[in-house]
Amino acid sequence: MPVARIVEFIGKRPGRQAWTWCPGCDSLHPFTIEAPGGPDGDRLNSGITWEWDGNLESPTFSPSLLCNNPHTRNPAWGACHSFLRAGRWEFLSDSAHRLAGQTVDMVPLPDFYARED
Repeated sequence: MPVARIVEFIGKRPGRQAWTWCPGCDSLHPFTIEAPGGPDGDRLNSGITWEWDGNLESPTFSPSLLCNNPHTRNPAWGACHSFLRAGRWEFLSDSAHRLAGQTVDMVPLPDFYARED
């Protein structure tokens, strides 16, 4: 089961994201790795991008990721602030979930996000 996958967007907001599953939030955390301007100048994720080492097995992204996702399945929803380095989540102490201040291995993407259909 993959721990990350690349998703490509076309149209008004083109770009590429690496999708990962956050075990602290129990939700998807996408890292935008490419965000060129679309035909109307629109950019995926407002043009914010992360550096990525190209590894899908144990990826590293830089800089940190701060998510304030109201769609999380975590009932104690709040901010999630982390680094993802060499396939390990490093959750910063300002994360509002049970893994704050801990470092844990990545978990596989759920089937519905892992499929490439």
